[in-house]
Amino acid sequence: METQTKARLRTLPLQDIAIGSSNPRKVFDTEALKELTQSILEKGILQPLLVRPHKKGYQLVCGERRLKAATLAKLTEVPVQVRELTDEEVLEVQLIENLEREDVHPLQEAETLQHMLDTEKYTLGDLASKLAKSETFIIQRLSLNQLVKIWKDAFLKDHINLVKALIVARLTKDGQKELAENAMDHVGGIKSKAALEKFIERQISRKLEQAPFDVCNENLVKKAGPCTTCNKRSGANERLFPDIEADDQCFDKTCHELKVQAHLMARAKEIVNGAEPVYFIYSPYADELPRGLVKLLEKHNIKLLEQYEDFELHGSDDQAKEGLWLNGSGKGHPEKIFLPQRSRGKMQELPPKERIARIEQRAARALELDAEKVQKRIIESLAEVEELHKLGKLPIQPMDTVLLRLWLWNTAPWDVQETLCKAFKWSSNVANKTMLQRLEKLTEAQVAHLVRLTVFAKWRHSLPNFIEGMALRKFAEAVSSVPIKDIEKEQRQVARKRIKRTKERIQKLKEQC
Repeated sequence: METQTKARLRTLPLQDIAIGSSNPRKVFDTEALKELTQSILEKGILQPLLVRPHKKGYQLVCGERRLKAATLAKLTEVPVQVRELTDEEVLEVQLIENLEREDVHPLQEAETLQHMLDTEKYTLGDLASKLAKSETFIIQRLSLNQLVKIWKDAFLKDHINLVKALIVARLTKDGQKELAENAMDHVGGIKSKAALEKFIERQISRKLEQAPFDVCNENLVKKAGPCTTCNKRSGANERLFPDIEADDQCFDKTCHELKVQAHLMARAKEIVNGAEPVYFIYSPYADELPRGLVKLLEKHNIKLLEQYEDFELHGSDDQAKEGLWLNGSGKGHPEKIFLPQRSRGKMQELPPKERIARIEQRAARALELDAEKVQKRIIESLAEVEELHKLGKLPIQPMDTVLLRLWLWNTAPWDVQETLCKAFKWSSNVANKTMLQRLEKLTEAQVAHLVRLTVFAKWRHSLPNFIEGMALRKFAEAVSSVPIKDIEKEQRQVARKRIKRTKERIQKLKEQC
């Protein structure tokens, strides 16, 4: 066994070196490992491995990739530095060494940092000092450990980058799963950071300043406590949410909804028991009403007012009544409502023109509601058609082509739509029915133009190993004016110069050994 504290250079048999489990690097690129193996066969191991005395032999501290390559090269021994190190010192050395390498994945760094914290021998300040990083860097890296498996896999496969991974990691497990189900594209990636943030803001996060309940109330949902001390809000840790400058946001959608429902139930009981002049209002097109609330109102024979049918949101202030939203985006919030004038006498007092306008307005809205109800029933009926969900059960129809074209059109960015309108000589701002007729009459050449411009706009930034990038490459190969061979030739020339410089640097370093 070595007893010296300073590192000593020596050669050890491969069989005497055991690999520990604390190395942050868990994944090794196969091609890069093959290249390193070939380099070792030609030039040997240029940088010794770092080991420490361990049991009857030695334990590897740094250099696992070199050790694997040496094994593939069928070497029997390798150059090493032997150093006496404690378990804590091993973690530090491994983490610092790997952080200095570009190919260590942030997830692996996050796991090692967490392991060091779990030993209870380090604080955030200690880690920041030892790694020469800010505490914000350490906190954000640690947050990556909160990613669920589907997002960790997407990150490891480069379907999302570090910026997007940090945004996802701030969500609860349920929030991450919802995001994965709705925001991932067909190859597991997210098209843009803006699209990701927009979906989270619209569907998952909640602005606490708009909450219908008292965010300081610690008894509303006792298990959750007050929002003001919750670490699942952006204001709890500004270093983890540096992009959210205002509007403290809650990132636990489930907990927020529980508090909304608890507040709604408590407020409903106050109104019922206190006989307050407050109407209970709801939208038939929003989420279903909480079952417990419905039972409470039914028990007291309280009539619910349906939006558009029983009340309006605009009118004269002197006729305003107080309502309480039971569902929808306003759930739990009070709302000024205006009840229709049922008295024929009051209607008769209005000037004839205003009476006509009101009658026509209500008649037009009634027709809209008729159409909406019919559409709702049609969609519900269509959803129950078993053939819709089975391949080949429904016959192919001309409308299938129109649906595909409409989907492509809606996918196209607005500037592409403008370009297409000019190419097709279409006027803008037409009725939806007219737009469907236009899409139905598109020629094959126009459809091809629509497809090409749309996919080019959406996929132009895809990497060459992504399926979208591969498809665009195939498309470019069919366009004779794209000088693919010249572009590749130019890049090869650049690569040759870079490789030559790299070899020269390595040669100089060898001469110094």
